[in-house]
Amino acid sequence: MKQVFLTFSEDEFNDLITSAVSNALKNQPQQKVQSSEDELLSRQETASYFKISLVTLHEWTNNGTLQSYKIQGRVYFKKSEIIKSIKAGNPKS
Repeated sequence: MKQVFLTFSEDEFNDLITSAVSNALKNQPQQKVQSSEDELLSRQETASYFKISLVTLHEWTNNGTLQSYKIQGRVYFKKSEIIKSIKAGNPKS
């Protein structure tokens, strides 16, 4: 294996690294940043958010006041939908 030694000034080295990182980031696919309102909350987190029991949360889910989502056997709620339900005057106990 052939070894190569290069000499750079500190500024040249910084510019080289900055350029390489910048190019690498440009070539990466953009990831959508999830807003806090798109966050999924567990049953316990949702009940705590409303300061209600899990039984009441279950009732609200069954009567259609809140929409739940099952993912791999677990139940979640979208934070954005919880906020909408509060703004709309729901849920009603």
